Amino acid sequence: LNLRFVKGTPDARITIKPAPGMEATTVLRGDGQNILRLHGCEYVDILGLNVYGEVEKISINTAKKLQFAYRDLRDGEDPTVTLFRIDKSYKKYTDIENLNLSEEELAPLKDIEPVFKSGEIARPSYTDTRGIYISHSYKITVQNCEVHHMPGGG
Repeated sequence: LNLRFVKGTPDARITIKPAPGMEATTVLRGDGQNILRLHGCEYVDILGLNVYGEVEKISINTAKKLQFAYRDLRDGEDPTVTLFRIDKSYKKYTDIENLNLSEEELAPLKDIEPVFKSGEIARPSYTDTRGIYISHSYKITVQNCEVHHMPGGG
C-alpha cells in the first residue's frame, strides 16, 4: 500500500484502520520493499493494523543464496533482477544460483560498507522488506499496530 501526498488537516485527519468488525482478520501482507509506505503525507492516523511479512516463506537455502546479494542501481537495467555479490575488490558474482562458497570464501563478501554507503547498491526487497515506512511526512500517528515477520530491515 503506497500513499503519496495524502493530506488531512488538524481538524480532519485521515484514518487508516480495519473496517469495524474486521480487526481480527485484516492483515496487510507483502514481499516488496515496503508493505505500507507513506511519503509526503500529513495528518494521517494508522490504527490497529496487523502488518505481516513473508519471512516464514523464505527457505534457509534461499536465505543463504541471497545473504550477500545486492541489486545494482547504477545502470538502467531492471534492478529487481540484477543480483550480484560484492567482495573487497568490488567484483560482481552473478551466478547466485550455483554459488557454493566456503566460510573462508564468504568472509570477504561481508565487507560491502564502502559500496553500500555510495548508494549504488541495495538489498533485494525479498530479503529486506519494511513493514511501515514513513518519509517526508508530518503529524503521522501509528498506534496499536503489530509489525512482524519482516525480513531484513523490518
